[in-house]
Amino acid sequence: NQRLVEEARDAVEKEAEVGVLRLELSHFEERLSSSRASADAVARELEAALAASQEAATAVIADLAAAKRARKEAEQALSEERATWEGACERQDAQLRALAAEGDEAREEVARLQETLSSATSAFEVAER
Repeated sequence: NQRLVEEARDAVEKEAEVGVLRLELSHFEERLSSSRASADAVARELEAALAASQEAATAVIADLAAAKRARKEAEQALSEERATWEGACERQDAQLRALAAEGDEAREEVARLQETLSSATSAFEVAER
């Protein structure tokens, strides 16, 4: 009889331990479920952040490509403008050289005319005497 009572007491204690373990397991499962939910939420946030970062990177790449095209177009326009100005400067330089040559010829002609006038004046003065 004593043995049956002890076995019954052991069985009750073991059942109590199993009950405590089941309760602890239930709490653990609740925490695990909560942790999984938190991990899922964090994963969704990270995925959203990654998608936003990828969109931003794509936009930056597009902006850089547009800036590169604009720079190339500006360099081309500047090159064309430079060629236009260089051509205009060369034409102006040629015109200035031609005017300088005409001025030199005009000075020579004036010098000849002054000599002729001087000679004529001298001849007139001699003829008057």
